[in-house]
Amino acid sequence: MFVKIAHIFEQLDECYDAWHHALEPEHIDVEVEKKLTISSIAMTTGMPFETVRRRVQNLKKYGWLSVDKKKGVTYNLTPENNAKIVGDIMEEERKLVVTMINRFLK
Repeated sequence: MFVKIAHIFEQLDECYDAWHHALEPEHIDVEVEKKLTISSIAMTTGMPFETVRRRVQNLKKYGWLSVDKKKGVTYNLTPENNAKIVGDIMEEERKLVVTMINRFLK
């Protein structure tokens, strides 16, 4: 069973590499027809508009998002942000998956 789990992680690493490659600005040539707005985030999540607005502004302040009237709310494609997502956030998810699998196997 351990061999199968190791193989899954090998595939995840390949997925992370593809994620980094695809999100490099020179590889993006997609035109988005609809823009993400604070109102649409509030409606979709059920969060109050002002809460969403404050959180978006906070994420903008830290460089995670950009807010533009033409493009709406967009994720900032930077190597630092992608490294944080893949290296830190996904690493925590990886640990949770390992814990879940280990508990399941007991």
